[in-house]
Amino acid sequence: MLGRDVLAVALVALLLGLVGCAGKEAPAVAGPDDAKALAHYDKALTMKAANEADAAARELQRALQADPDLYQAYYQLGLIYQDSGQPEVARRVWQTGVERATVGPERPDYPRERAVAEMRAALAGLEAAPPLVEAPPAQSPLPPPVAAPTAAPAATTGGQWAVLFSSNLKKASADGDVNLLKAKGFSASVKKVRLKGKAWLRVVAACCTSKDQARENLRKIQQATGRKGLSLIRQ
Repeated sequence: MLGRDVLAVALVALLLGLVGCAGKEAPAVAGPDDAKALAHYDKALTMKAANEADAAARELQRALQADPDLYQAYYQLGLIYQDSGQPEVARRVWQTGVERATVGPERPDYPRERAVAEMRAALAGLEAAPPLVEAPPAQSPLPPPVAAPTAAPAATTGGQWAVLFSSNLKKASADGDVNLLKAKGFSASVKKVRLKGKAWLRVVAACCTSKDQARENLRKIQQATGRKGLSLIRQ
């Protein structure tokens, strides 16, 4: 759980400042702190992969202070708060990110269209996510069967977790990302999602039932493709 007394207050102050200027057209060129912002962002991804959520959130906030138009930082910061059980904070982060990306400059590393699409999809996921309720264990009158010593474990074709690689409006873009992942040795497919009247094509790499294994798969995909700002989703 993220430290609420320090991080939450700092985040609210940061977002209030960013929302205040979100209605103005941002300059078309990167600011002088763009390199500093990317350095904080890269450090945050490393800390997030190491399950250091507090430190990762701080680095993402520093990245946004250096460059308020670093859209991928909003997306990743929202994911951290969502994973820490603070969906309302995640919602505020993503809403601010959508506002910035709607009027901000284009970014070659994380295009505005993709930024808006993925953060809106994340917001829609917050609305649609049901509360987690653990089902009571089933009672069986018989003991479980004993597996044969020579039996091989069943092969798995997918899992509960997947890496969300991209969200596209054009089929050609989605197909290109699928081919890229397959060329790098990863399983990939396209899932259709309708949001706000538009049909989005999500490119996902199915993975594992373990979230830790999925995180490792995400790290490998980012390293192999050079694509940053990826996230995990449940299938």
